[in-house]
Amino acid sequence: VRGEVTFGREHVPDYVIVRGNGEPLYTLVNPVDDALMGITHVLRGEDLLSSTPRQLAMYAALAQIGVGDGTTPRFGHLPYVMGEGNKKLSKRDPQSSLNLYREEGYLPEGLLNYLALLGWSPGDDLEFFSPQQLAELFDITRVQPNPARFDPKKCLAINGDWIRHISADDLGARLVPYLVAVGALQGEPTAEQKAVIDAAVPLVQERM
Repeated sequence: VRGEVTFGREHVPDYVIVRGNGEPLYTLVNPVDDALMGITHVLRGEDLLSSTPRQLAMYAALAQIGVGDGTTPRFGHLPYVMGEGNKKLSKRDPQSSLNLYREEGYLPEGLLNYLALLGWSPGDDLEFFSPQQLAELFDITRVQPNPARFDPKKCLAINGDWIRHISADDLGARLVPYLVAVGALQGEPTAEQKAVIDAAVPLVQERM
């Protein structure tokens, strides 16, 4: 993401890997876990960039004593996502709540589509793609090092694209649990209620 990053020795202080009672800390457990699983690539937030030299030292030490196959993972540090007021989006912010989007009726494909565009682009101005296409198109070298901004309006627009993209039958089936959750239905719709849903779905797709 940022190319080669180097740290001076003076910026890598001594650190603790085991508590006084003998319990291992994350700085030891994580590299051991990675080494035993043969992890080759690590993608994480840029707030952990400063701890990378310590972990690299741990991987080297583990290789010397035969833990794992000696592989040192390649690290990529992803940019922050900014919320309102250009502040780092926190897990405490409503915008970062997955359940909120579920309750508001966002489609999983639409939300995933938008989230993939935060700090990354497949190129050619392509912004609408399925999860399968995302897996085929994703290239870590196209992740931008600059912070991305969460735009609720664009997220809503892409969700609207997905609502129009899926079939009316599919959307109608997905509406049922949502209508049950908000109290509009008591359970599986009756034949009359199903007819109302079927008639409403094209209108929903047209107006989103």
